[in-house]
Amino acid sequence: MQTCSQIRSKWETDVCLGTELRVTTFIERGGGTYIFKHQEVRKLANESMKRKYQTTMESFIKTAANNDEGLEEYNLKWSREDDVLWAVTKNFSLKEEEKEIKVAAYDLDGTIIDTKSGKAVGKDAHDWRLYAHLVKEKLVKETDRGFFICIFTNQAGIKSNYTPEGMIRVKFQQVIRKLAVPCAIFVSCTYGYSRKPSTGMWKTFLRNVSKSKPIASCSFFVGDAAGRRKDFSDSDRKFASNCNLDFYTPEEYFYGDQDNSVRDLPLKGIDTKAMLMNEPPQLLDPPDALDSLKAGEQQMIILIGYPGAGKSTFSEAHLTPLGVVRINMDTLGTKAKCYSLAETSLAEGRSVVIDNTNPRPDSRLPFIDIAKARNVPARAFHFQASNDFAMHMSAVRRNRGGRMIPPQAYALYNNGFRKPQLEEGFLDIVSVEFVPVFKDEAHKQAFLEYT
Repeated sequence: MQTCSQIRSKWETDVCLGTELRVTTFIERGGGTYIFKHQEVRKLANESMKRKYQTTMESFIKTAANNDEGLEEYNLKWSREDDVLWAVTKNFSLKEEEKEIKVAAYDLDGTIIDTKSGKAVGKDAHDWRLYAHLVKEKLVKETDRGFFICIFTNQAGIKSNYTPEGMIRVKFQQVIRKLAVPCAIFVSCTYGYSRKPSTGMWKTFLRNVSKSKPIASCSFFVGDAAGRRKDFSDSDRKFASNCNLDFYTPEEYFYGDQDNSVRDLPLKGIDTKAMLMNEPPQLLDPPDALDSLKAGEQQMIILIGYPGAGKSTFSEAHLTPLGVVRINMDTLGTKAKCYSLAETSLAEGRSVVIDNTNPRPDSRLPFIDIAKARNVPARAFHFQASNDFAMHMSAVRRNRGGRMIPPQAYALYNNGFRKPQLEEGFLDIVSVEFVPVFKDEAHKQAFLEYT
């Protein structure tokens, strides 16, 4: 690691991950600015070395980001909470007497800045320019109107090490000094709950900056991911909706271009708010599908549906209380163990539920054969949740601390899916609709968020 006296030739920043250190080397390119050279992983021998590296990283960012005098009040003080990297300028503060907070929130790339190179992603910490000549003027005006400036940006490259954390910090310090406004910054470092449109970054702001003060109804968010034909997604607009913020596109906000307003453009995805406003559907068709099981008749129930469609929740709520043995590949680990437990449980006179996705006839047939060998009827319970809705529920699970189901699992299900038929050997085929049941208010709010 170089000393401060050697910073003019080379500097190395780092991110500590347990006993490993991801080291980013920068080389001076003149005028007090630095460019990214390479990155490597080093082992840390002890805690004192970790503290040393962290201290020198902060020194580098303070020195390399900008050498302008008189802008110290815009230096950023960084913190981390789970997967959110966040910072506030020294002059950012909330007055105790304020009853509510007016928030002017912005995306970073494509809203506050774009690249000098014209590339979709900046090649280094200096490949940026303000999105429009009005950016600084508008943010200063919002500050004068009593709004608190906040920036929320997705930077998953930090987690994968594609984008060095040190480079992100340097870029932000340069941008904030250029804007010269008090602000708070929130960076999602991964593809998790912190990533827009989920509200992880917003909740980090509420906990650490706003101190849970009410947010004024005039608060807003500006972002370029608005769901227009030219946009890569609508995550910014969904983020604003999830946070109860008004939304504007950059063209609309900075230039008054109403042709780029999306107020009348429907949001894509699952509108869970509308779902809860409607009369809940009938859970089972036919509605008496569980009567024979409740009467004590032994049977095998084979669940069929997307990952995240509610199969395990249904099993735990409606079948396990009746003494049905749940057989699940994620729990048991192998098909052989699933087959063995099914055979053993049926031999003991117990009913079983096969709680897997079971999309193909050939994935269902071995269980049907096991049931036939014991003269036990096999029944299909087909879950009607769509691909999009199941993916939404997977995101809800992730946002509540569970495991996110990878997109490949849905593609695999779709490629192999065949609708269940009586000819496969089923006694009957029961249709199962999704009927929301929430464990608590937090679960309900997670369900209502766009994902």
